[in-house]
Amino acid sequence: MTLDAGKVRSYARKLGIDSPQQLEILYRKRIRVPETMSVGVVRKAWNGECVDKGPARKLADCLGLNDFLPLLHTDPEVSPWGRLMADDSLRARFLQFVPKAETDLRLVRLESGSREDGLPRVALNAAWFLFCSGRRDQEVFLLIRSHDRFVQLAPVEGEHFVNRLEGAGLRYPTQGSLEFESADGKGWRQFVAVRANRIPMPSRGPLTGYDLTLSELDQLALRLLAPVQGRLDLAVDSFEFVLDS
Repeated sequence: MTLDAGKVRSYARKLGIDSPQQLEILYRKRIRVPETMSVGVVRKAWNGECVDKGPARKLADCLGLNDFLPLLHTDPEVSPWGRLMADDSLRARFLQFVPKAETDLRLVRLESGSREDGLPRVALNAAWFLFCSGRRDQEVFLLIRSHDRFVQLAPVEGEHFVNRLEGAGLRYPTQGSLEFESADGKGWRQFVAVRANRIPMPSRGPLTGYDLTLSELDQLALRLLAPVQGRLDLAVDSFEFVLDS
C-alpha cells in the first residue's frame, strides 16, 4: 500500500522532525530496531512509495497515531471500502489459509525477530486453499491484495469455486488447490474475506478479468453497509503474509 508522503511529513513536523533521517532515529528508538537492521519503511513513507502494513503500523505509532489509516491517500471516513475494512466491530476470525502440505516448513514459516514486519513467509510455489467458517447458506467474498492491486477470488466462474456455505464451513476451492501468480513476484500479500447472508457481487471470469478497481470495492461496501433492520450477518477477516522464495 502507499502512504501519503504529505501526511507523513505533516505528522512528523508536529513532533519537530524535518527529515527522514530524524524520523529514522525516532523509529529505531521507539521500535528498538538494531543498527544492523534496515528500516526502509521510513524512506519509503517519506517519499510516498509502497510499504507493507506491519511496518506502516509501527511508523504510525512513532508518529503518535493508533493506526496508519490517517496516513493513507484515501481517508476511510469517506471511502466505503476503507470504512468496511476499518470497522473493528465487523472483525471476526473465520478465514484460514491452508497450505496443501502443512507439514512442509518450506511453505509457511514464522521467523521470530529476524524480520521487521513479523509476518509469515509463504513460498512462491506453494499450493494452497482457503477455509471459511460460518452458517449454512451464508456467502463469502474473497480477494487477494498486492499493494494497490486487488484480485477477486470469489465469487468466480467454475464448478469448484462455490462461495456459498453448505454447512458450518467452506473449503475454497471445493476440490484441488490454488497457486500464486509467479509473474507478480515476491512481497507483501493480503487475503481479505467478507461474509454475509448475501454477497451482492457478480462472478468474475476470463472474459471480465479478475482485477477489481477501488470504485468497484466501494460499490460493494456501500451495498453491504446499507442499513438493514436486525442485520447481524456481516463480518470481515484478513490474513497478511509475505511471498518468499
